Amino acid sequence: MSAHLAHLYVSMSHLLSHLLFRCPLLSLLLAGAAGIGTLDVFQRSCQTPITGFLFCSFTVTKNWDFLKFREWSNSLPGKIKNVELYVKCENGASVFLPWPMRARSLQVVDIQGCLIRGFYDEYEAPANHSDSIVDLKIAHCVIEENQQDHIHRSLHRRPSRSFACGQESIVVMDTQNLTWTFPRFPVGPRHQSHSTQSRYSCNYTHMIYLEETFQSLQEDGSIRRRYPVLKVATFSSNNLSCLPDRARHWSAHAPLLEILDLSNNSIRQFQFDDPLDNHTLYVDLRNNSIADVPRNMTSYLKATRAVIIDLRHNPIRCSCDLLNFRDYLLQIRTRFPEWQNGTSVYCRMNERTLDLVTDLTSQTCEDY
Repeated sequence: MSAHLAHLYVSMSHLLSHLLFRCPLLSLLLAGAAGIGTLDVFQRSCQTPITGFLFCSFTVTKNWDFLKFREWSNSLPGKIKNVELYVKCENGASVFLPWPMRARSLQVVDIQGCLIRGFYDEYEAPANHSDSIVDLKIAHCVIEENQQDHIHRSLHRRPSRSFACGQESIVVMDTQNLTWTFPRFPVGPRHQSHSTQSRYSCNYTHMIYLEETFQSLQEDGSIRRRYPVLKVATFSSNNLSCLPDRARHWSAHAPLLEILDLSNNSIRQFQFDDPLDNHTLYVDLRNNSIADVPRNMTSYLKATRAVIIDLRHNPIRCSCDLLNFRDYLLQIRTRFPEWQNGTSVYCRMNERTLDLVTDLTSQTCEDY
């Protein structure tokens, strides 16, 4: 399942917005939009093909201000049911975009190729609008942040629940290739004062697709996140060296999860919660750095359900400890034939490569 398929769950209004904003006429209209932030430009760049529906698309070559857009949309007369916002930056253009981007009836946000300024501008602010976004995509963007501000904020300031949780109305969240203007790093424990203690529970009751790829992930242990209907979670290509907590304990965070993509990282070891009744989870761990496989792999196989772990293209070392894993792969081939492609796993020792299913036995493994 891909992000494009997941988007089908969100709204048929996307088709209309693409028809409106991919046409050559509109491209000509926006070609001269450089520093975008004046109310007349908002008026020209947004259309209302259906009463109560507002579709806005901006091509930015200098700068653009979300706060001014929010002010303008608040001033519109009549009832606004749905706002879709598409912003594409060119030539290093910037947008002033405070997280979590709350605005009147804003349901779709798509930000591409921008330098994002003001991301933490509403770090301690309460929600100024109710949750409304259902489809959020931010791709190939750089978040501007001052190093000293980052350290001070991490040690001494407390985010509001609005900032910490974002918008819990999101159905599809797709973030790709996000970087910061300086390397992210832990800053040590917070002072244990009441003013800086933070413990939020965020419940994303509508989210079915979550993608965080090509970025540096940092989990905040003070925030509990739950995804009761999430189907697909993708954390590929993040240079992860260990499993995120919400991946290891998937059943507590996302009990209906069907696909967990952790491929193309640097993970060396793993352990997952056992499968839930009447549920099968596929875990993609291809192209990581796993040399040793846990001895309890068959514990992931229940009567009718399982955690199917794909370990292809890992530097697995041959040993007799892999016999349990071999049994696990054989059972998958028999009981879950739809996943048998993921059982073509090899181990290596002394410049030799063995197929775990066909070549490894209790006799041959002693040679390694």
